[in-house]
Amino acid sequence: MKNETDSHISDQKRRMLVNAQGAVNVVHANSESIDKRLEQIVDRAKSQSNEMEDVVEAVTSLSASVEKIAASATEASERSTRTAKRTTEGKQSATAAMESIEAVEAVIGDVASEVETLTSQIEKIESALAGINEIANQTNMLALNASIEAARAGEAGEGFAVVAEEVKSLAEQSQQQADEIDTLLAEISTSADATVEQLDTAKEEIHESTDEVSTAATNLGAVTEEVEKTAQDIKTISEMTDEQATVSETVTESCERAATQAEEITGSIATIHDARAEQTTMIEEIDSALSSATPSLAVEKIERIPTGSETLDAVTNGGLLLGGQSVLRYEGGTVDDVISQFCAGALDAGYAVSLMPTPTLDRSVLGETLAARGQSLDTALAEDRLFVLDAFGHWQTARNIFDLHTQPLEEINRQTATRRESPLLIIGNIAGEISVLGEETARAARYENDASVFDPADTVCNVIDDETVDSTFAAFYDGGADQVLRVTGADEDRTVELVHSPAGSTPPRRLDGVSTGEPKPSAND
Repeated sequence: MKNETDSHISDQKRRMLVNAQGAVNVVHANSESIDKRLEQIVDRAKSQSNEMEDVVEAVTSLSASVEKIAASATEASERSTRTAKRTTEGKQSATAAMESIEAVEAVIGDVASEVETLTSQIEKIESALAGINEIANQTNMLALNASIEAARAGEAGEGFAVVAEEVKSLAEQSQQQADEIDTLLAEISTSADATVEQLDTAKEEIHESTDEVSTAATNLGAVTEEVEKTAQDIKTISEMTDEQATVSETVTESCERAATQAEEITGSIATIHDARAEQTTMIEEIDSALSSATPSLAVEKIERIPTGSETLDAVTNGGLLLGGQSVLRYEGGTVDDVISQFCAGALDAGYAVSLMPTPTLDRSVLGETLAARGQSLDTALAEDRLFVLDAFGHWQTARNIFDLHTQPLEEINRQTATRRESPLLIIGNIAGEISVLGEETARAARYENDASVFDPADTVCNVIDDETVDSTFAAFYDGGADQVLRVTGADEDRTVELVHSPAGSTPPRRLDGVSTGEPKPSAND
C-alpha cells in the first residue's frame, strides 16, 4: 500500500514539475517573442525619431514658405487695391468721355440742322436768281427791240438808241452776274450736301463710339467689382496665411518636442530590451533547473498504449506513454484517421476512451475505423468504454455522447470518471475547448483536463490545430508533454514525426493513410 501511495505521490510531483516546466516554456516562448517585438519596437522608435527630425525640417521649411506666401499675399492685396482704384478712375474717365461725346453728337446735330436750313435758303436764292435771269433776258430783248426802233427813227431816235444800248449792256452784266451767282450757289449747295453727308457719317461714328465707351464703362465697372472682390479674397488669404505661419511655428515646436520624446522613448525601450534579455537568461536557468529536478523516466519500464497503427507505433516507439501527457499537432489537412486509430488501439488494449472530436471527425469516420478492427462504435458507447464530448454539434446526443454547449465540462468529466471501469485515454481538442469555453477559460483550465476528477494513471493526448490555436498557448502543452507528435502536409503528402519524447525524437515518416495492421481481438472478448 505504501509503495502505491509513494508511486502516486511521485506521479503527482512529476506532473507538477512537468506542468511547471510547461508554464516556464510558455513564459520563455513569450519572453523570446517579447524580445523580438522589443527589437522591432526599438528599430521602429529609432525610425520614428529620424522621421520626426525629418518632419521638423519639413515643417520648418513649410513655415518659411508660408511666411513668404503671407508676404506675397500682402503685396498682392496691396496691388489689387491699387488696381481697383485705377479701374474705378478709368470707369469715371470713361463716363466723362461718354458725356463729352454725347455733347459733341448734339452739337453736330445742331450743325447739320443749320446746314440743312442753309441749303433751303440757297434753293430759294437760286429760285430768285432764275427770276432775275429771266428779267435780264427780257430786258435784253426789249433793248434790242428799242435799238431797232431807234434806227428806224433816224436822228430822232439816236438818244433813245444810246439808252437802249446802255440798258442792253446792263442786262447782259446782270445776266452774267446772275450766272456767276448761280454757279457759286451750285458749288455751295454741293458743298453743303457733302457737309451734311459727312456730318451724318460723323454722327453715326460718334454714336458707335458712345456705345463702345458705354460698353467699356460697363466692363470697367465689372472689372472694378471683380478686382475689389479679389483684393478682399487676397486680404483674407493674407490673414489666413499669417495665422498659418503662427500655427506652423507652433507645430514646429511641437514636432521638436516630439522628436526629443521619441529619442527618450528609444532610450527607454532599449533599457527595457536589456532588462528583458536578462530576464530571458534567468528563465532559461529556471527551465534548466526544472529539467534537472524533474524525475527521470525509465522509458523502457513505462507501459504504453498502442496507437492501433504500425506506422504510429514505430514513430512513437511503441505507443503513447501510459499515464503520460502527449500532444498531437497539425496544420492543414486533417488528423481524423490518426485520432480514430488512437481510439481503436486503446479500446483494443482494454482502455476506455474520452474523445473530444475535431470539427471533421464524425460518427462515420470513427465507426469505420473501429469496424475495421472488429469493434462497434455503438457497443463501445453502451458499455461505457467510449465517451464523446461534442464541441462542434456534429454528433447526435445519446448515451455517453455529451453536448458541451448544454452540459458543463466538469460535470461531463465527473460522469465519465464514475462510469468507466478502465484507465482512460483522454483525447482532448484544444480548438474545441476554445470554441466552447472561450480562450481565456481554456487557458485557465490548461493541461490537466480537470485533475480533481481523473486519476494520475489516466493518459492525456491533446490535439492542437496550429491554424486555430495561438502559438504561445500551444507552447504550454509542448513544454509539459512527455511526447509531442507533429503531422505536416495534407492528403497524400502527409508525414508524421516524434519531435519530443523521453527517449528522443524520431525522423518523419510518410502518412499516406494510417495502416491498421491485422485486426486484434477485443479486450472484452
